Amino acid sequence: MDLNKEKIFIKDIREGQEVTSFFLLEKVRLGQTKNGRPYVGLKLKDKTGRIEARVWDEAERFYESFKDGDVAQVRGLGESFQGQVQLKVIQAKKLDLADVGLVELLPASPFDPEDMFRELKDLIQSIANPHLKGLMEDILNDEELINRFKQAPAAKRFHHAYVGGLLEHTLSVARTAVAVAKLYPQLNRDLLLTGAIIHDMGKVKEFDTGASGDYTAEGRLLGHLIIGLEILEAKLAAREDFPEDTASLLKHLIISHHGEYQFGSPKKPKILEALALYALDDLDAKLNGIGSFIERHSQDNGWTDYNRLMERFFYRPDMEIFYSEDEEKPVRPKARQKQEREKDPNQMSFLEED
Repeated sequence: MDLNKEKIFIKDIREGQEVTSFFLLEKVRLGQTKNGRPYVGLKLKDKTGRIEARVWDEAERFYESFKDGDVAQVRGLGESFQGQVQLKVIQAKKLDLADVGLVELLPASPFDPEDMFRELKDLIQSIANPHLKGLMEDILNDEELINRFKQAPAAKRFHHAYVGGLLEHTLSVARTAVAVAKLYPQLNRDLLLTGAIIHDMGKVKEFDTGASGDYTAEGRLLGHLIIGLEILEAKLAAREDFPEDTASLLKHLIISHHGEYQFGSPKKPKILEALALYALDDLDAKLNGIGSFIERHSQDNGWTDYNRLMERFFYRPDMEIFYSEDEEKPVRPKARQKQEREKDPNQMSFLEED
């Protein structure tokens, strides 16, 4: 099997189609038919979705060789089962994730991570306070930390739940922090901007930045607020001249950015910058998460399915009614991505995780 063959994505698999491509393996289970014949049931996943798969030949050997989270080059045949297309696996070979790349297997940010990171570095260079600027430069120079930061999702499901989502979310909150600080001079711009950049840093260890994208044991036990606090304290320990009062304010920004006790904050925001950070973080998360929900679930009449998390239906108005015929109409993010994918079929896109 040739790994360099053009990738066949799950969304394109049809009944009767011969498939040779690489996928992420999930929910690998050994079962038996009513006649006692062993088989392996599993799901195959890539950035376009999931598909049910079955292994019939040498099923027990397959089960002993592969586990959840493995990446494999699979040769198979598309078959119809109960009205759905699934894949009959004929042959499989385990691959190294490094040879494939996460962006082929998991949904990813549509924005280039290096471009986003350069913009974040430029924002850090705009910090006037030497202590805060030096601390941020220490974080950016931590190669292991930053490599995970560029790949981590910002959440498991609700918002920015894809490769590069944490960097995208962080940059968005940082941008709005700079804009809001101009409108409200009572805010300390440098403190708010620093808080915006580090508020979710604990997610680099809360989530597995490999193929699974699931919570780590540390993430489940501690959560990203505590992990982020530990990362900050480790960086502060290396800067003996860092002002203690400023350090306390930064710690407060991290542990209070969820805003309310019922949302997981050990403390409520008690300085203006913490209150602003909570609002900006919440705004970006909801606009991304709910915006994605609206794009996926809106019907022809503009209304979505019922959103259980927000306990309401959402409406997508026809934006064209706000523009005259000679005005250039804005393109919705989803539509813009579709246009880009028509030019480049490999263009990354927002996709529902489950």
